[in-house]
Amino acid sequence: MWDSVRIAVTHFQKIPSFESISTATFVYTGYTNLVIFNRLYKDVRVKYLWAIAILGFFTLITTFIIPIGLNGFDGAESFTFPWIATTEAIRIELGFIERISFLFLGLYINVSLASVILHWHVGLELLKAAFPSFKFKKIDMKPFVLIGVFTVLALVVQLFFEEKTVGEIAKVWMMLLLPAQIAGLVLLKLLSKRKEKLSK
Repeated sequence: MWDSVRIAVTHFQKIPSFESISTATFVYTGYTNLVIFNRLYKDVRVKYLWAIAILGFFTLITTFIIPIGLNGFDGAESFTFPWIATTEAIRIELGFIERISFLFLGLYINVSLASVILHWHVGLELLKAAFPSFKFKKIDMKPFVLIGVFTVLALVVQLFFEEKTVGEIAKVWMMLLLPAQIAGLVLLKLLSKRKEKLSK
């Protein structure tokens, strides 16, 4: 429905809310993982940065346009996960696979698991650097304690928090995302300048 896409595009003149801007920056938060993984990529040089930028822009545009085009302007707004509903609307004839949603859900689950593993690893490494280590029988117990604390917190949230409450917490977290990223980048710049001065 190209009319729905045109309606969506005409809203570019409206100034988005702070919540929308802050939530939209979540797409770009992958760079924060370099706090941990940068030590592995010291000799890596990206030759075709412009190609990555074009591919990323194309991905974002299609992610925005396709659900609106298939579900309608008002229809896409009513879904929590518009892409799952969108893939349910697409049909193919490929053996026993009749709907795209079977392929998409498998891919979506794999990407989600990879993202969770990556972010948990980065979070664990940052917390390990923040807290002092303590050993029991020559074994560093800090990672086990941190994982135990996170496990207990996850179980408490699962048992005592309703889905609506979790959604409200996620909303607040998304609102804090942009200021936290800006503060983190400023702090990182100040620390790098301090390190340069100390090395001189």
